[in-house]
Amino acid sequence: MSDSTSFQLSRIYAGGWGVGRQYADSDPADMDGEADRLNPYLLPVERERWGQGFRDAVSRVRNTPVRSRDRLMRTGE
Repeated sequence: MSDSTSFQLSRIYAGGWGVGRQYADSDPADMDGEADRLNPYLLPVERERWGQGFRDAVSRVRNTPVRSRDRLMRTGE
């Protein structure tokens, strides 16, 4: 993929988000290392977008109260 469109980048972000939800319990100090290790993309813009989705998902799950977190993990909302 040479030039990523906005739509493609949104899907890449969503992919990072989906993986990030599964890694919300990982060590916060190693979150960037974990994201780099799991990131499947090669182009810098795609790697950055995927990593942003990953970090945003981890942050949202961590900052969500436990009761709401259960619903978030079940439904993705």
